[in-house]
Amino acid sequence: MFHGNQGCNGGSPTCAFDYIKRTGGIASETSYPYTARDGSCKRATAVAEISGLDRLPPGDENALAERLARQPVSVVLRTGTWFSIYRSGVADPPRCDDGVPSFQPVLVVGYTPTYWIVKNSYGTSWGQSGYLYLARGRNKRGIADYAVAPIGGSR
Repeated sequence: MFHGNQGCNGGSPTCAFDYIKRTGGIASETSYPYTARDGSCKRATAVAEISGLDRLPPGDENALAERLARQPVSVVLRTGTWFSIYRSGVADPPRCDDGVPSFQPVLVVGYTPTYWIVKNSYGTSWGQSGYLYLARGRNKRGIADYAVAPIGGSR
């Protein structure tokens, strides 16, 4: 479903983690800032490395919450118009797609009893200072369908 690197058009979190493992680590945001432009990768000093990848059980929001107690988790959301126009508050988008279905890799960084806290890569001008608050329960927009987290590593 999600294959390869699509640059600014998204891509596979699994491919991203495989790249980090294969190349010996990942740079800090300070030393290699996100530019929101397609281009060539440059050399940077790794500050963290990983030894593997853990795929969480598809659709299992409890497993997602348990893992979030230890670390952020990469997920792929089913998006649509609601996603591009989100500004603030707790989003509770419709179950069906509004137009052509699309997918967005994002990082779930926390949760409350009623919503997930999701960081997007669009920068602070998107959403609520770069974050989305997505209603919990019923696996909204497939938040737990494709969830992966790195294993081990350090620097």
